[in-house]
Amino acid sequence: MEAAHAVSNVADGCGICNKRFDSQHAYNVHMKSMTHRYAVEREATARQHRESGGADYQATQREVGASVRKATSNLRDRALPIMDTFHNRMYALIAEKKKKEEEEESSGRESGEPVSQDLTESILNHYKYSRPSANVQKRRKCLFMLVKRIVNEFYPSAKLEIYGSIPLLLDAENSDIDVSIYSSINQEELLVGIADAIDSCNSPHIQITRILTARIPLLTFTDRLSNLQLDLSIWFNDKREINRVLAAYMKMDKRLRPFIKAIRVWAKARKINDSYTGTINSFAWTVMAIAFCIMELILPPIPEDLDELENSTFTTTNTKDEGQLLIGFMEWCLAFDYDTKRVSLRCGGITDKEAEKFEDDTVFVIERPRTPYQNMTRQMTVFTVKRVRYEWHRAVEMLRSGKLLRDISDDSVPTSATTKP
Repeated sequence: MEAAHAVSNVADGCGICNKRFDSQHAYNVHMKSMTHRYAVEREATARQHRESGGADYQATQREVGASVRKATSNLRDRALPIMDTFHNRMYALIAEKKKKEEEEESSGRESGEPVSQDLTESILNHYKYSRPSANVQKRRKCLFMLVKRIVNEFYPSAKLEIYGSIPLLLDAENSDIDVSIYSSINQEELLVGIADAIDSCNSPHIQITRILTARIPLLTFTDRLSNLQLDLSIWFNDKREINRVLAAYMKMDKRLRPFIKAIRVWAKARKINDSYTGTINSFAWTVMAIAFCIMELILPPIPEDLDELENSTFTTTNTKDEGQLLIGFMEWCLAFDYDTKRVSLRCGGITDKEAEKFEDDTVFVIERPRTPYQNMTRQMTVFTVKRVRYEWHRAVEMLRSGKLLRDISDDSVPTSATTKP
C-alpha cells in the first residue's frame, strides 16, 4: 500500500506547490525542501483563517507570502557574503593557474611523469607525479571553506571533517573532496538546510545534487569554475574509526601509498572501480590491498583497541619492492576463493565467508573494517565478478611478461568479460 501511495504522489505531483515530477527521487527531494515547507506553512495558515472565519483568504495569502519572502531573503542575506568571498577567491586561483600554465608553455618546460623502464620505478614515478599541485589544493580548500562557513553560519555546533583519499595522500588532481558532518540535529533537516542556504545565493557556478534517500544521505556540490566536486555526508562513528585505521597503516610502511595508488589507478583505467556499475569502489580496493599486506606480514591485523594500532612498534621482515607487491597482489586476488571466503581486516585478511550472517548480497564479500558482517561489495553479481577476474588475469599475464603500470592501466584497450579465466 505504501509503495502504491508513493507512486500516486509522484504521478499527482505536489498540489500545494503546483509542481510535477518525473521520478520518485525528484519528488522526495522537493518534499524535504525549504520551498515546500514554506508552502505547507502558508497553506496551513490560510486554512486556519478560513476555518476560523478570520481575515479573508486573499489577504491571508498575501500576508503569509510576504512572510515567506522575508524568510528567504534573510537566508540569502546571511549566505550571500560567504558566496561572494568564495567567488572572488576561486576567480583569483583560476587566474593563477592559467598564468602558470602560460609561463610553462612559453618557457618550453616539460611537465609530467617521466618514462620508466622498470615496474617499481613506474609505480613510484606515477605516485610522485600524480600528486595534486599546490593550486589544486588551494582550490579544494576554497570549496571546502564555502561549505564550512555556511555550516558555521547556520549550524555553529556542527563539525566537519575531511576523510578518504585526500588526508591519506592517495588522491589525484581530479579526486573528489569527501567531507562528513556530525551534529545532534536531524540529519535530513541539516543537509536540506545547508543546500537551501547555498541555493538561495543563485550562484551560476555551484550545482547541488541532493541524495537524501540513500543508505547514507549526502549532498554533492559541483563547482563549475574549478571542476571540483565535494561530497558532504552524515558522519557515522565507524567512519572515524576507519580513518584512524587507514591513517595508522599508511604511517607504518612507505611502500603502502605508491602500491595502493597503483592498484586504484589500474582499477579506474580498467573501469572496475565503481560500485554503481557493480564492481569494487576505490575504498574497497584499498581494503583489499591492506588485507594482502596483512597476509604478507607487512602490516599487523587490526586490534580491538585502536590506540594499540596507532602506537604499534610492529616491524616487518618482508623486503619486497612495490613492483613485486603489485604482481603478488594480482596473483593473490586471482587465487581468492570468493565462493567460500571473505576479505576481512579484523580477521587477519581472509576468513570464512559466513554468508548467513550478512543481510547484504554475498556473491563477493569485502567486509567493512569496523562494522562486522557488512558487505562493501554487496552490489557485485556473478557477471561483474567475472569482469573483475578477467582483469586480474590480464594484469597477471602482462606483469609476468615484464609490462609496466602504464601498460596494464591502458584505458584505450577495451575491457572484456567474454573469456572466463
